[in-house]
Amino acid sequence: MSDQPNHVTLADAYTRIRDAAVDAAIHFSNAEVRNNAISGENRELSRVAFSLRDAVTYRFDSLLYHHDLIVKSHEAAQKAVSGNHEQGRDILRQVATSQRFLFDDVIFNSIGLFDYLGHFGGLMLRNARGPRLRWDKFYKWSKHASAGAAGVGNPIHGTRTASLVVEADEGWVRKLTTLRSDIIHYESEKVNGRVRMEWRGQDSTTTQLLDAYVPRSFLKTLGISENEGVTAIPAASELLVSRVFTTVESILLALGQDLADRVPDLPEGVIPTAPVLTRRHADTAAPADSNDDALSPGES
Repeated sequence: MSDQPNHVTLADAYTRIRDAAVDAAIHFSNAEVRNNAISGENRELSRVAFSLRDAVTYRFDSLLYHHDLIVKSHEAAQKAVSGNHEQGRDILRQVATSQRFLFDDVIFNSIGLFDYLGHFGGLMLRNARGPRLRWDKFYKWSKHASAGAAGVGNPIHGTRTASLVVEADEGWVRKLTTLRSDIIHYESEKVNGRVRMEWRGQDSTTTQLLDAYVPRSFLKTLGISENEGVTAIPAASELLVSRVFTTVESILLALGQDLADRVPDLPEGVIPTAPVLTRRHADTAAPADSNDDALSPGES
């Protein structure tokens, strides 16, 4: 995430996640409308899907918000330490602690986002309300064909979405979940950092620079060498947010494709009782009374 050219800005990232989630919900809703017309049923799972769509985009927005707080905290601290060399270590102690608090929130929001994504994708691919699938259950349904109930089958296994879910979980998401659990239940690593002086020969001045270090356990979890330039918390947060964005967007796009494939053709003479949605209609199509089925991080 960056505001530099050739990078995805935070605003662009949010828009892309929102649009991919909206499109997936549109395909699910349109399939439901046509299937209702064909079968004569009146299923309304799309109402729940739109609520869960909003939950996914809300959690991603929260992730971006906390990352942005880290960046702004670092910029403010750097400005303060540059004008107050004598208080550099005191400023470092304060900013390192606050950035670690925020970085923990970035990790928590990342895992929460994957749980919301599991519920969103699981509901639509199974075309059923229960059981609610958090990320770990979404992975199991994606990995194992036998995860479905006897006689019902597993409509998640074998999809484009399932392939990406398995790849992401086995590649790094599961490790991040373990790290999140360690932060919550066990001792946190010592807050650490440094204040250093940089000589600028061009104008013969020295500048005091501040770095708050990311926990070593985070670098180990994601397989990052300390020589890769992401030991400072702002850089590590950007790396994590970028990885989350890339993973979630690819899964949402695959989910949209899988759901589009399930939109049936209408037999001749069959007229649906509800209009076919487009992104323009669906962008605000979350009914107020559908929140009871939204996933909270503690549900499974």
